[in-house]
Amino acid sequence: MRSVALATLALAGVAALGAADGVSGRVWLAADGGESPLPGVKVVLSERGKGRLLGVTRTDAQGRFAFAGPIDGPIRVQFSRNGYTPAAGDDYRNADCSGPCGPFEMELVRAAVLAGTVRDDLGEPVVDARVHLQCEGDEGPRASAPTDEQGRFRLAGLAPAAGCTVDVDVRRMGPRAAALDAEPVEVEIGAGETRELALGLRAAQTASLRVTGLVQGAGLTPAGDEGPGDGAYLFAYPVLRRGGGGGPGGSRRVRLGPDGAFKLEGLHPGAYVFRVQQGRRGRDDVYLGRHEIRTNVDGLTLTPQEPWLLAGRVEFDADPPEGRVLVTLVSTEGGGAVGFEARAPEFVIRSARPDLEAGDYRAEYRGSDWFIREVEAGGSAYPPDAVHLDAASAGSLVFRLSADMAAIRGRVKADAAGHAASHYRVALRGPRGVDSVQADQDGRFEFEKVPPGDYQIAAWEGETAQAVRGDAVWQRAGQAVRRFPVEAGAEIEIDLTAVASTEGR
Repeated sequence: MRSVALATLALAGVAALGAADGVSGRVWLAADGGESPLPGVKVVLSERGKGRLLGVTRTDAQGRFAFAGPIDGPIRVQFSRNGYTPAAGDDYRNADCSGPCGPFEMELVRAAVLAGTVRDDLGEPVVDARVHLQCEGDEGPRASAPTDEQGRFRLAGLAPAAGCTVDVDVRRMGPRAAALDAEPVEVEIGAGETRELALGLRAAQTASLRVTGLVQGAGLTPAGDEGPGDGAYLFAYPVLRRGGGGGPGGSRRVRLGPDGAFKLEGLHPGAYVFRVQQGRRGRDDVYLGRHEIRTNVDGLTLTPQEPWLLAGRVEFDADPPEGRVLVTLVSTEGGGAVGFEARAPEFVIRSARPDLEAGDYRAEYRGSDWFIREVEAGGSAYPPDAVHLDAASAGSLVFRLSADMAAIRGRVKADAAGHAASHYRVALRGPRGVDSVQADQDGRFEFEKVPPGDYQIAAWEGETAQAVRGDAVWQRAGQAVRRFPVEAGAEIEIDLTAVASTEGR
């Protein structure tokens, strides 16, 4: 921007929207019988393209907001309030301003929640599966969540929609996944409703399959007489979890014939990643693509895949950091991961990758000061845990990072009578693992810079920070564990009742 001298404008006494040379607008709540102003909506003004924060305010009792100018250049106005979601489209408005800009209008509705339990063919809870929601017109899932140790899941912040399907992806479960198929459930989502779903998995049909064919164009030396470590080998990796390995029966390997011919046997139905390697140490590893194997296949031709060009930038809703940031895209379908390094001040990303496939990915950022709010790919915005990529959209990526962290505070009680749990260890478990603090003399504790997500919290007497990172103390008999969602910018107060660490041993 060429000229920015911005201050948040108190809305009391604002006579008309679009006054002066600033940015203004209003937000209303869509409801049966009409609309009403929606106060308390957080409005963030930023410089479009660079992501530099220009101002933050909230709507007044009439749903109005305004920022003082002068403002000159491309901007983005973003709207958010816990428990609400846009009635249609995106949660932001873009514009090129020169003088007065607006009025911008945003219609919100009360967000819906889909929650429930996933059980397998024996009626047992399914742990570490992933539940997806997809509706008519969606190119990929619009919401996604994992199941916890009780098989529970929660999809929150949902807009009204018809023609939707809730499905279960079991591929993160490892070998057990090959024996299960999902039973999708059709749903319609109403504004503000909370629905409980019971999702089931059924036993899958399995078989031992054969694949024959040729590897062409890989530029590798076929196997000769030099010994068992020489020549070229074809590998088939089951696509079941991150990294592409460890599926039903494990990976399969076969030595290529002089003309590149191969015969793989003992495959189970499913998707496989194919690679060819040269020699004992696997030099000249060449990616040959991913294929679905559901029946015996003869005459499959495997060739090296053209690399994708991944390009784009990282944007921030506050002053960007100095130095560099690292973001990662992890395939939720087992196809591996790719990391990006973006450096100040432009934060541009660019990488050529031959081993990526069209599908769904999870965006990760491991730093403590930011979280990924959304990822734009090919002009479509996705939540960070369900980014749909193909060769075309990978060339126009935008990772939007936010510093709008939540804070969680509270008090630990040793028992139902309310006695303070002095110096107990309090642990918070969520998307970034386990973080813990020690409560003070009065049992008070605080976690700062908490990114959005689903969390568990618990407390113990005498446990170490190292011990609470493992599952054993969380699963101890009698241990009290609370579960709750955290939204961006939330201030959460929790009263927690602990169980002494000696119980259940």
